[in-house]
Order: sequence, then C-alpha cells, then structure tokens
Amino acid sequence: MRPASGLCRLVVIGLSILVAGPAFAQTDPFQSNPAPAPVVPSHRPVVRPAPEPEVPPAPPAPAMTETVPPGAHLVASGVDSGIGVYRRWGPNCEAVPTMITIVEQPKHGAITLRDETTLVPLKAETGTSTGCIGRVVPGKGIHYRSEPGYRGPDRVVFDVTLSVVNNAPTRKTIEIAVR
Repeated sequence: MRPASGLCRLVVIGLSILVAGPAFAQTDPFQSNPAPAPVVPSHRPVVRPAPEPEVPPAPPAPAMTETVPPGAHLVASGVDSGIGVYRRWGPNCEAVPTMITIVEQPKHGAITLRDETTLVPLKAETGTSTGCIGRVVPGKGIHYRSEPGYRGPDRVVFDVTLSVVNNAPTRKTIEIAVR
C-alpha cells in the first residue's frame, strides 16, 4: 500500500510506520523502480574546515656525545671566558711568582694565560698571611675560547708552581662545559 502524499513508509523490524517527509513522498522502497528523491536546495552554505597548515618538524636537539662532568666550568661557545686564577702572596701581601705550564691543550678550543690582579678571597687557600684577605694581589689567569659553534665537554690539564723556591708543580685539570 502506497502512503498518502507527503508521507513515507518506514519499516523497522517488521513494523510499518508512516512518517511525514516531503523529500521522501515520491519514493516507495517497496516499488521495483522507485522514483529518485528530489534534490532539495539548502539555504545554508556548505562550510568545510580549513586545511591544517603544514608545520615543519622541529630540528633535533644537538646530541651530546659525552656527559659533562659535575663541577665543570660553564662557558659560551666561541667566547673568551676566564676559567681560573692562580696567585700566591707573601707576609706583606707582595706577589710570589706563579708559573703555569699547559700539559694537555683542550681538544675543542684554545687556552691563553694572562697576568691579572684579583682580590684575596675570604677563604684563602694559598699565601702566608691572612692579613691580606680583601687586598689586591697579582696572579695568572687562565682563559678558554672554544672553536666557533662547538658545544659539548672539553678540558685542560696544566701544572701550577706557586713559588720559585722548593715548590714542586701541582697537576690540575679543569673540566669545561661549552654551551
């Protein structure tokens, strides 16, 4: 049986229901050649989402091939950085000659030694008079500059002699972390 105009038949598990719907009024699922459903123009524009912009992947972080030891001096790549000062003074706060000999140059940079003046620190580890704390004394500064663009660990090994009389050199190593 064909439904009245403006109605369509909906069959749900053997139950036949008449539903109002002009778009379906001319179709009958039980006919052998059903008429095609008319296309009803929509008054709403079709809105499609904008395509996602392509975001280039982030560059990989530079890999550290070696671990940086704790206590390493942190320096900027390609920048001259002071990494140590060695000084010794006498009873009247006069300078005692300081000699530094580089034993092992850094693999990724260069060392320069400079005559510098510094304040005697509160916790003076060298010298012969605590009356010199806070006074200016001369010493030798150690400066490091990495190869431009290098980032990673480096180190310098050197001998320090803080007196010319009866003082054997002391071997020192400074670990450097270049960023």
